[in-house]
Amino acid sequence: MKLFYTNPAASWNEALPIGNGFLGAMIFGGINEERIKCNEDSLWSKQRAEKYNPDALKNLAKIRELLFSGRISEAEELARNSIFSPDPNPAHYEPLGDLIINFNHEGEIKNYRRSLCIETAVATVSYEIDGVE
Repeated sequence: MKLFYTNPAASWNEALPIGNGFLGAMIFGGINEERIKCNEDSLWSKQRAEKYNPDALKNLAKIRELLFSGRISEAEELARNSIFSPDPNPAHYEPLGDLIINFNHEGEIKNYRRSLCIETAVATVSYEIDGVE
């Protein structure tokens, strides 16, 4: 599966995600200035705490039973209290920083293409300026 775009990303939600589970980045695909927002597994908003609830497994069957019987609000309440983190303010990843690459291109931009291939985990940005790709 390959995702294609014909413009640089205007926001983080449009950028292409890459990473290996420990180190990640969002590629915006800029033309004159490329921004790559980086993230790393060891950077947290506070001391990393256990985010898993030890009661999760023993309540999973009951939550499924409630869902299948149409008792959605009861299932949500049990999930909230037994599956989600017992810490009301768990730690969150913090950004590592932005890598900015200035290209200072001059000329008319044509055939812009930004893509992410899910099978190969490769993100690409290509375009043409004055006949050069």
